Amino acid sequence: MFKPDIESYLIEYLKFPGADKYLIPDGRWESWRGIMNHRAFVENCVPKLQIKKNAPDHVKEAFEIVNYLHVFAYYKYEFFDVAYGKALQIMEMAFKLKYQEITGKIWDIKEKPLKQLINFLYSHKVFDSHILQIYALKDSRNRELHPVFNSFSGNTFYRRIHHVLQVINELYEDMPLRLQRLKLMEEFEEFMKDAKDGIELVKNGKRHSLYHLYVQVIDNKGVEPIYHVVAVPPFSLARYLKKDLNGRIPRIIAFSLLKVELKNGIFSGFDLLTQTQIIFQKIENDLEIIKFREWKTTLENIQFRSFIDHGWAGIAGSLHFERQYEFTIK
Repeated sequence: MFKPDIESYLIEYLKFPGADKYLIPDGRWESWRGIMNHRAFVENCVPKLQIKKNAPDHVKEAFEIVNYLHVFAYYKYEFFDVAYGKALQIMEMAFKLKYQEITGKIWDIKEKPLKQLINFLYSHKVFDSHILQIYALKDSRNRELHPVFNSFSGNTFYRRIHHVLQVINELYEDMPLRLQRLKLMEEFEEFMKDAKDGIELVKNGKRHSLYHLYVQVIDNKGVEPIYHVVAVPPFSLARYLKKDLNGRIPRIIAFSLLKVELKNGIFSGFDLLTQTQIIFQKIENDLEIIKFREWKTTLENIQFRSFIDHGWAGIAGSLHFERQYEFTIK
């Protein structure tokens, strides 16, 4: 026996003229993504968003609206942008609720700007994200609430919704663990300051100079901390000197390190993937120090240096969001 689908039922009940147009799938999903039905859309395009169980009910209930907006974007592509704007509003609400939890007072946004609230919360160490990342979300919130023209991104920048939820989830992290992470990160930053003449990676007895080295996430929720690290080796500058910006961008190397030690100017650990010891230390060979300085000076004099850095930073940033989001929803 034929069973009408949910769209048919809804159209039956929506009797006003032209009601059926609101249940016609947005053709952009099929044209751009090959999505042929609502189920495929939900399975392949709707972000899987999880909020902390210990978040306030106000925040959890409000965020359910974001999930619904994503699901109904099947009928209107721009609902992804509406969902993002709603998520930013919920983020602001969560900030105010956290302020009330800390102080027992209500934050009056009319009297005090959002940036001041962010600064207060940051001073109380309620975030793992850098304050500049939170400022960027504040700016996005301002653009969404006070637009100057109509624009949309749809799911083109779907990661940004994870960034908002990540920051919200950070409000409900375990404080002693966060303080431990901050201490471990400070120790790493001190190591980097001491290695101002360049860092080298030592693996299997071979040494490789590095352009950049930084820790993205320290996951200390298990038996021992795991350092998720990104290294950027020096790369050929020949084509950049010719102002050729086409082709591959500088590569990054990612490590997840266990049994990390930071002592005597050496940062070391065992990579989870290869089970190999990885060592980071100051460049020891004088000739290699000279070569690295010359390479870096050449890079700094290239007109399009910011474009080059944005290339590898974009890849590292995507990886960071994945790791940080997975970390905050645990």
